[in-house]
Parts: sequence; structure tokens; C-alpha cells
Amino acid sequence: MDPGTAVAVGTLSAKVLSILWKYYKDVKDAQHDINLLANELEYSHDLMQKFETVASGTPRLPMAASLHTTIEQALSELKTLEKKLDPGTGAKAMRRLGKRALKWPFAKGEVEQWITRFQRLKETASLALNMDQT
Repeated sequence: MDPGTAVAVGTLSAKVLSILWKYYKDVKDAQHDINLLANELEYSHDLMQKFETVASGTPRLPMAASLHTTIEQALSELKTLEKKLDPGTGAKAMRRLGKRALKWPFAKGEVEQWITRFQRLKETASLALNMDQT
């Protein structure tokens, strides 16, 4: 597995968390959803770092390809989430005018779907790692 992929997941997780905290400060009534999503991303970030350590130390694990695929999927999900969360340049222009432009981009129930996606990826990666250790 390419150790750079897991590093990219970690880096992108941190970036998405940073965007989430910006929403937390600026958007009313989104704190609960933000807390749920942030907690899941922090846990996923920590887990992916552990997977990277194990995979880079033993690159010939039989399930390494499955683990690599799962990490690639996590990276893809994080990129999609980042695009959905990033307010873009319009929000910056509005902020310069003194107006609050951030709007929580998720409909009711959408955050739970994202959390479920990340939980599924973590479970798949954990299973692949556990199968290699038996």
C-alpha cells in the first residue's frame, strides 16, 4: 500500500475538521450535527493513521490490497465531503461586507448518512487488518 494515501486521508480529515469548526462557530442550530460528524472524522483519522503504520511496516499483508482500496474510498468520501462543506469564495466576499454567509449544507438525516459511510469504511479496514493478523 502506498503510505502516501493514508497520509492524504489524514491530511484531508484535518482540513475537513477545520471547516466543520468554522461552521460550528458561525452557523446556528448545526452544533449537534457538527459534533457527531467531527467525532466520527476524528476517530476515522486516528484509525487511518494506525492502518498506515501497520501497512507500511508490513507491506506484504495478504489483505493489503483490500485495506488500500478502503483507504482510497475514505479519501474519495472526504474529498466529496470537503467540496460540500467548503463555502467557497462567495462566503468570503459576503464576510468582507459584514454579512454572515455560511449556511449548513446538509438536510436533516444527511449527517447520519455520512457517519454511516465512514463507520462502514472503518469496519471494512479493521476486518481486513484482523484477517491478516490471524
